[in-house]
Amino acid sequence: MEKITHKLLDKILDKLNKPLVKAEQLDFGHGKYFDHVLKHIPLNLDLFEHLKQLNLSYNYIKKIDNLQNLSKLTLLDLSFNQIQKLENIGHLRQLKSLNLNNNKIHLLTLEIQSICGLEELKLSNNCVWNIHEIILLKKLNKLKLLTLDGNPIMRLPRIDIFI
Repeated sequence: MEKITHKLLDKILDKLNKPLVKAEQLDFGHGKYFDHVLKHIPLNLDLFEHLKQLNLSYNYIKKIDNLQNLSKLTLLDLSFNQIQKLENIGHLRQLKSLNLNNNKIHLLTLEIQSICGLEELKLSNNCVWNIHEIILLKKLNKLKLLTLDGNPIMRLPRIDIFI
């Protein structure tokens, strides 16, 4: 399959004047369809109003944004990027699985508590060091899987009493 450029993707998405109703999965991971990795989340993802699974792993994304209209998203994979702050996700209330492994995240925000149905949160190999960031996760009652290995916070003695 021939790879497409960011400009070509933007042109294709701009030409579409109605939402793509059938797409429930998009895979932009590993630079599969681009001539280079993504540096930001594409602006026109809101056209995919029925999207349930989005893979943006193995890119160079630094900030979580442009997801405001993806209210049906249940799985989001942003692993292996350059994200530093967990933000702009509070509106993703249907999200069940969030993979943020291997980023540069050091700050979680109160928004994470808005995703009440979150069952899996993968934060391995990031920069989380503050116990207050982990305490924010206590309100996620449905959380079944939390990975924190490879974070500075895991070097604290007795961290298990907080998790």
